[in-house]
Amino acid sequence: MHVSGLLTSVLLAALLLADPPADPPLPEVPAGVVLEETRYPDGSLKTRQETRRSRAGGMEVRGRRWQYDPSGRLVTLSTWDGPFRDGPWIEYARDGRVTLQGSYKRGARDGTFVHYDREGTKQREVTFRNDRREGLLQEWAAGTVVLEETYSGRPTGGRPPRAAARWLA
Repeated sequence: MHVSGLLTSVLLAALLLADPPADPPLPEVPAGVVLEETRYPDGSLKTRQETRRSRAGGMEVRGRRWQYDPSGRLVTLSTWDGPFRDGPWIEYARDGRVTLQGSYKRGARDGTFVHYDREGTKQREVTFRNDRREGLLQEWAAGTVVLEETYSGRPTGGRPPRAAARWLA
């Protein structure tokens, strides 16, 4: 067996025998809210979400939801109202940097969505209304705006909204 193969086997065995990562501290929750958790097969935390009793009598996600990768890193922080994304939505890179920040309203993108590159620099910013581009879209390269598009109107006959684009670089 090659040294690298042996090293890989030793590292894999160490990972399998290691304890799952420690859970992040519990957040404060309002009265009437229950925190539910799901776990990966190794016991590490997969999701933590705020649930409330629904009108039908069952429990449903209403509030914040944290999603973690198997190593315990936060991947997504979102807000839900029953089956719908509703409120802030943030996605994180492995090193904890924000890669996407936006907002939903009753399941549809609504508001400004900002995408960041690996260095944490703003890469794209686009505004949505009811899950459709509306208003200004901007893209950056090396910290400089290189594209601006303005979207207006609603789609008709299956066509996308009209856009006026201007390349700046």
